[in-house]
Amino acid sequence: MRLRFFTPSLLASAFALVLPSLASAAVITTNYGNFVASTVTYQAVTEASGSGNPFGSPTYVGDDTIQFLPTTFIASPDLPALSEIVDSQIRFTMVAKSNQHIPLLNLTETGAVTLLGDVSSGAYATAGVGMAVFYHIRAIDGVAINGPQGSLNMTFTPTGGLYNLTNGPLNNQQWSGQLTIDFDAILASKSLAGHATTVEITFDNTLSAANYNGAFASIEKQFVEISVPEPSTAILVLSGTSLLASIGWRRRFRR
Repeated sequence: MRLRFFTPSLLASAFALVLPSLASAAVITTNYGNFVASTVTYQAVTEASGSGNPFGSPTYVGDDTIQFLPTTFIASPDLPALSEIVDSQIRFTMVAKSNQHIPLLNLTETGAVTLLGDVSSGAYATAGVGMAVFYHIRAIDGVAINGPQGSLNMTFTPTGGLYNLTNGPLNNQQWSGQLTIDFDAILASKSLAGHATTVEITFDNTLSAANYNGAFASIEKQFVEISVPEPSTAILVLSGTSLLASIGWRRRFRR
């Protein structure tokens, strides 16, 4: 999905919309199937995108973790003056196995951004990454319910996931994003007893890049991990211990 503009002001306006909706007429929907992990099953993992299949099928499933290693999730517009927005949605339903529940959902992703050009000569380049996650709790302790639903935005570092050549060139600068959704806390806030056992999830991922007057801009997504910690591990997640960080780092390089 490409959006093209031919002035710096129009290029800048493209980034006012960090999470554009999918253009329904151009959307390709691919169902990658069900993936069984330790305590949960990821049912009907589906990608919907107007940019082909930038995520691709999951490359690793296990330990209640599902991972993607995208190879074509890249926004890199052509010169002389273009912008590109690549958007893709991943949807699935998490169903806890017998005597299990879903206390938390962790989402982590990483990638790289490159912005090059001579600003003093009028070069202009920007890039950005965004993710909005939508959840809907569909069962509590195995009992179907039209439960709480809402959305959250992933937090990105550095600079909030927005990059501009005016702040200095970047050459394969690594970025990362992280989001934790606490379903136990969500249910407690609604005075609902019990634990989530079925949750519908949709996350909308967007990469944006623009360049003008001889500049170069490129941003890519390289790794995405979705995980449901077991209850004992969930305590460590919320406390932010270094142990969990170590666990997450080891998982990142599994295939």
